[in-house]
Amino acid sequence: MLITKSSGYAIRAVLALNNEVPNRFVPLKELAENLDIPYHQFAKVAQKLVAANLLTSLTGPTGGVHLSKAPENISLMDIIFAVEGRGFTDRCLLGLEGCDADNPCSLHSYWAPVKDALVDLFHSKSLADLTNPDDNISTVKNKYRAPEKENNR
Repeated sequence: MLITKSSGYAIRAVLALNNEVPNRFVPLKELAENLDIPYHQFAKVAQKLVAANLLTSLTGPTGGVHLSKAPENISLMDIIFAVEGRGFTDRCLLGLEGCDADNPCSLHSYWAPVKDALVDLFHSKSLADLTNPDDNISTVKNKYRAPEKENNR
């Protein structure tokens, strides 16, 4: 279990939305552009966050998304589960279907305690714990953007 790119997009977006004007619907294109996330991929992620009742959406010219819950009621794990599904934490690091405590892969005994610690951390940290009060959609452009890729020569 590692955080996927889609989960990373979801966490970045929810963090950015947390310090937006309450109940302001932020257009998906604006959010995706400011966070340097591919729009079409982000739209799919946003649909999952809406389905999980973490975001509320409004269609139309003044539409967009905003948080559906108070930030202290949204954990990192809520966001990850919304995107990846509940079985996400049970997946083998090597991607092996039959890997579990009874039939472990070669990494299982090393990875299991690390995974358990990450799961505990993701459950215990809320959006409120992770948000800087000075952030908003305009100021997160650099903070939550994907790192620039270096040119390989």
